[in-house]
Amino acid sequence: MSRDFQLPGRSAVIACEGMAATSHPLASLAAIEALRAGGNAADAAVTAVAVLCVVEPQMTGIGGDCFCMLQAPGQPVWGYNGSGRAGARASLEALMARGISAIAGDSIHAVTVPGAIDAWAAILDAHGSFSLDRALAPAIHYAERGFPVAARIAWDWAREVGKLRADAGAARHFLFDGLAPAEGDVVKLPALARTLRTIAAKGPRAFYEGPIADDIVATVAARGSFLTAEDFARHRGEAVAPISTNYRGLDVLELPPNTQGLTALVLLNILERFDLAALDPLGPDRFHLALEAARLAYAVRDTHVADPAFMRAAVPALLDKGFAAELAGRIGRARRMPHASAPALGSDTVYLTVVDRDRMAVSLINTLFSHFGVGICTQETGILLTTRGACFVGSGSWAHTTSPWGTCRSSPTSSITPWTCRRRSTPRAHSSWERRPWSSSGCRTRASKGCGRAATRWHWRHRRGVAPRRSASIGNGAC
Repeated sequence: MSRDFQLPGRSAVIACEGMAATSHPLASLAAIEALRAGGNAADAAVTAVAVLCVVEPQMTGIGGDCFCMLQAPGQPVWGYNGSGRAGARASLEALMARGISAIAGDSIHAVTVPGAIDAWAAILDAHGSFSLDRALAPAIHYAERGFPVAARIAWDWAREVGKLRADAGAARHFLFDGLAPAEGDVVKLPALARTLRTIAAKGPRAFYEGPIADDIVATVAARGSFLTAEDFARHRGEAVAPISTNYRGLDVLELPPNTQGLTALVLLNILERFDLAALDPLGPDRFHLALEAARLAYAVRDTHVADPAFMRAAVPALLDKGFAAELAGRIGRARRMPHASAPALGSDTVYLTVVDRDRMAVSLINTLFSHFGVGICTQETGILLTTRGACFVGSGSWAHTTSPWGTCRSSPTSSITPWTCRRRSTPRAHSSWERRPWSSSGCRTRASKGCGRAATRWHWRHRRGVAPRRSASIGNGAC
């Protein structure tokens, strides 16, 4: 798309050897350096996200979760669900006995076992060429030597001082003389650096078994959490097959539940029922349709999306085009639906994406769910903990379908998901239909606040030796 240079804007980045788009220049630089050092997109993505866990501590961290989709040429799209689980001892009954009817964002029961480190190792083991210690090296460097605080990060940090002061560990590691750092200040995180060095030296299980896990368990147990050392030792993420729909010739792929990727696919299925091209893109009729379709799609999410072990509706049924037609039929052109609901069937986060010269593409999200997570940081290891467990539902009309607290170590519904889409090419002689990766990005329910907006688009030909036509980045990445 050509740019009007008479108007403010940003030119697309064009490259042939690879591309990275992240929410921070230092993370994009780390990804590009990984590619230049011979690493592939998987290596670069893990390297970049580890850096983000240091330089954007208000948005993400190793105490959170990670979700990934990866497309390697000639292979099926690979997905990894690195979400954590509730403790085995947690249950709705146990919480109700303590007088808890809902898990607030600042509740100790919102802390689940962090899945990020396991996910990073799984991505590298399945598709990378770097070892975990090599991928963590830039993050360790910035944690030990320091990093300059960017303007937006300083702005966010200053608004969370009260949250950080409320916890001794958070105040110790993330406030300086009781204050947030200012723009341009150089911040060091020595405890987190030591933790990352331990993981680099001993492998990912060092996070889940031994002193690091013991420090996390002791921190949360002192506040009444059900999490135990056994919960950490048992944690494993899961390689998953993406789910998809076709929207006007584009195959759009998402991670399956417990992520909300299904929500976006349902939304596209609804919108496909309408002739959007005939409407003014900025007109009220098109906005009305988009908003009503979104309300219905989120109603489907809130009614049906949960830990797969507890969902009562099958994913194929929710993605059925007939189901979408039923939902679309509820939308009136003249007025807003009084209440959007889904029929029963018969966050704070960073996002990054990397494409390498061989056209392996990675779409990855790492999340604490809220600014500085739950606001609790381990004293010895400097790990901020997630608040994702606030997505558990224990009462109300949706309690029977949404992940119940802790049952069988369940995972909470996740409000984020990476995605990718592919465009079908025209048939060619002596060749089957090609499916070309077209773009990758991520979505989240909460306001983006300047993060989570990175994306890449790319085109390439099927045959070896044919150069890519164009690569473009929306974000900070370049190569």
